Amino acid sequence: MVFGAGTYGDILELNLGNLNDAGAPETILRSEGGAMISMGVSANEFRVDGNECAKKVSERPPPDNYAGLWPNLMNGRLKLARCRNMRIEGLEFERNSPTHIAISKCKEIAIKACHFRDGTFAVGAKGRKTYGITIEKCTWL
Repeated sequence: MVFGAGTYGDILELNLGNLNDAGAPETILRSEGGAMISMGVSANEFRVDGNECAKKVSERPPPDNYAGLWPNLMNGRLKLARCRNMRIEGLEFERNSPTHIAISKCKEIAIKACHFRDGTFAVGAKGRKTYGITIEKCTWL
């Protein structure tokens, strides 16, 4: 998939269902240039909601009561689930709070030369079946 110039404000979700397919073909997400993935919510604008989330988490009974934004980690602009052998290259992300890229139950994901600005988390990943994530030559401000 090639992103042309412009701003992409919708949540982008990919669930390829090929988690267990060792021969999965490579899936490439890249930009031709001038593509911006942005929901328009800065980390500062998310601060009030984020603090409220952290407060609610700290009020839970143990062992789920350690404070933080972890319950919102998977609220990403680009959501990947059950994907394998994927390359994300040259994409620009801005004002996606809390998370720019959220990864769940994925294997062999390469994130290269992407730029992340103004978000709480650049990349969030979870799940025992998630592994093999490589992040190279990216910037995060």
